[in-house]
Amino acid sequence: MESAPGSSVIAVEGGISPGCAVQAAGSVTTSGTVQARHGAVAGAAALTDVLQDRISETNQAAIRNLVPALEKARAYRGRGGEVVRQAACRLLACVAAAKTWQFKDATAVRYLQTVDECARHTTEMILFAAADALRVLARFRLKPEMCLKCVDNYIASLKKGDEMISARRGSALCLGAIPVAVLGERRREVLEVLCKEAKGLECPGGKDQDDPTTRVYAVLSLGRLVLATSITPEETALVVSTLEATMRDYATDRRGDVGSWVREISMEVVAALLDVQKRGPSASEPSLPDAATSTRLLALLMQQAVEKIDRLRERSFGLLRRLMCGAVGDGPSNILELAYRRVCHSESYDSMGIANSFCQAAPAIHVERAAWPPAQAATLTAALRRKDDALNDEAKKDPASSSTAE
Repeated sequence: MESAPGSSVIAVEGGISPGCAVQAAGSVTTSGTVQARHGAVAGAAALTDVLQDRISETNQAAIRNLVPALEKARAYRGRGGEVVRQAACRLLACVAAAKTWQFKDATAVRYLQTVDECARHTTEMILFAAADALRVLARFRLKPEMCLKCVDNYIASLKKGDEMISARRGSALCLGAIPVAVLGERRREVLEVLCKEAKGLECPGGKDQDDPTTRVYAVLSLGRLVLATSITPEETALVVSTLEATMRDYATDRRGDVGSWVREISMEVVAALLDVQKRGPSASEPSLPDAATSTRLLALLMQQAVEKIDRLRERSFGLLRRLMCGAVGDGPSNILELAYRRVCHSESYDSMGIANSFCQAAPAIHVERAAWPPAQAATLTAALRRKDDALNDEAKKDPASSSTAE
């Protein structure tokens, strides 16, 4: 079904009714209320994601050119225009992910300009939308040299003494969106930059750039980089020392213990790294040198289990229980993806619930691997199971107190 000449409704082939289409190529996206513009762009993104091949080539072009048209018409203006910008990033990502659509290099360059602008925005949700869009663009559309140019820009931003905090946050987060495969010899450089930012040491702008949120994003990007590839012994030592430093981040300000944000994401990276050792790392995964290193990282998790903040204690216990009591054949726990969704999309997850879904009634069997099990693994597992039994008994007596969802 094709749209009538001059119609603003995007029609699709295959009998999709006009009621399911979205007014995305017409004037509603560049005029009217902010709510109407946002709805039109968000609808176009949703339909592009679902329909893809069923959209005609004519309407593909209309959708593909929509983001530049929005910016040319200053469609982000007005109160609440940030939501339109966020929806535009989502549309951009959906178009980039439509593998069968024509996508010229010039389009990739133009889209990348939008992503870079949004990655510097002071509104966090726009920054997150930009990072999500970059991840898709870099995976499906950007050539390696374009990805490396992004790396240059983000590293340069982090090294500027007068850079805005919002731009530094975006640079730290977006470095984790670049595929490891295209980094090549630049991988070590990116790793070192992220480790430095995660520790919060020697900020080029001094205390004015001391920002716990930037450190959180740096740890998250570090985890995504490390878990996607094998690393050298020197790189392993750097990563482990960085995680030990970030787990000692007890910075405070008027908001309280802001270092706890860094410690929480560090716990999730540590748990994901140890999970790889438990399963046995493949050739494309990081391998710790020995069980002593795993023991050091496990001790960091245990330390947070006795912290004064309830959120950290629960997170630590859930991750420890999942790691130590789950069966060896459980497979990846995708804990880092859950961490990304928690940090960037405010999607809380129940660490205890995840542990429950993996842990078996029978004691877990620890298979001997190069870096697993850590010291006193059997003792720790038994202690965790005793604690779990106590919690279950308490829940049976008082079901109302058994909820641990965040």
